[in-house]
Amino acid sequence: LVLPLTMSFSMFIATVYITLIAKPFLRFGFQWNNTVKSMLKEFFGLILVYGVFHLFTLVDRIFATLLPTKSISALSYGFIISRLPVGLLRIEQIAITSLAEAQARKEKVNFYLKKILLISIPITLFLFFSADLLVKLFFSYGAFSTLDAHLTALATKYYALSLPFVFVWSILY
Repeated sequence: LVLPLTMSFSMFIATVYITLIAKPFLRFGFQWNNTVKSMLKEFFGLILVYGVFHLFTLVDRIFATLLPTKSISALSYGFIISRLPVGLLRIEQIAITSLAEAQARKEKVNFYLKKILLISIPITLFLFFSADLLVKLFFSYGAFSTLDAHLTALATKYYALSLPFVFVWSILY
C-alpha cells in the first residue's frame, strides 16, 4: 500500500513542479473546433480499444482465481517474460516517425507490417520453444519451485503466441 501511494504522490509533485516551470509557455485556452472534435473522436476510439484490453486482463484474472494455487503468479510471470521483446524492441517508436512523415500511406504501413512479422514470428518461436530455459534463467532460484517454473513456462509459451499480434497492433492503432 505504501509503494502505490508514494508513487502517486511523487507523480503529483513532479507534475506540479513541471507545470510551474513551464507556466510561461503554457496557454490554457480551449476552442471547440473541428480539430478538437477529431481528436476527441480518436481519443474515445482509443479508450474503447484500451478498455477492451484491460477488460481482457480483468476477466483473465477473474478466471485465474478459479485455477489451482500458484496460477496467478505463473500467469503474471509468464506475461512479463513474453512481453519482454515488445518492451526491448519498441518497434512502434521506430516506425512512428516514418509513418507520420509518410502520413501513414498504405505502402509504408505494409512495409512495417511485413518487417514486424519478419521479426516477431522468430521471436515467438524462440520464446515458445525456450520458455523452460528462460524461466529457469530468470526465476528458478529461492522459493521458486519446480512446479512454479513449469506453470510459468506454460504461461510464457501460450502468451508468446500472441506476440505477432501485439507487434502488429502497436503499428495499426
